[in-house]
Amino acid sequence: MWIHVLFSLLIPLSLFALVWNQGFWTNIVSCFNIVFASAFAISYAGPLSQKLVEKWATGYYFAEFLCIWLIFILAFIILRTITSTLSKVPVRLGDKLDPFADWIGAVMVSVVMYSWVCFSLFAAPIASDGFKDMLGSGGSPSNMAANIYGKVVIEWPSQFGMGGTKITTIKYAGDRMGRANELTTKETKGWVFSEK
Repeated sequence: MWIHVLFSLLIPLSLFALVWNQGFWTNIVSCFNIVFASAFAISYAGPLSQKLVEKWATGYYFAEFLCIWLIFILAFIILRTITSTLSKVPVRLGDKLDPFADWIGAVMVSVVMYSWVCFSLFAAPIASDGFKDMLGSGGSPSNMAANIYGKVVIEWPSQFGMGGTKITTIKYAGDRMGRANELTTKETKGWVFSEK
């Protein structure tokens, strides 16, 4: 239980501390970069992880999570480079509004990134007991953040053709959690997890 509280408080506060001095404009642009990079990562992580598993069979449970984060980081760096090149001068709102806008921007980017981290953990190789300890159950802030992020950023756009496959957040999370629960045994689906 304590890890859930720690996760729900420490991650958002750490993210806020990292971005609060970036300014409103930079944080708003970062929000868009996070959303687009995460949508790109979810869309392409599945096929890439299947290719990875063909070469690295014992990485079956870790491959998708690894691919999601590698694609996200690469896409975010590319998007950040493009947006920094296109917008070299941050937009300022005036001396009276800037302090408030900076805080609003920092809260927004913190919430978006926190929600993305929570959503990406559905694919992590963490059995449901550990996942529930970390993210809590249905009504916890971190679990709600993951589900809302999945609906808004992944599920709704997929209904209009993004990524080529229709995704539902509940099915995605349930499938990934079911796969992670297989880790509670030493040997599943022919994959042996031992040093040889």
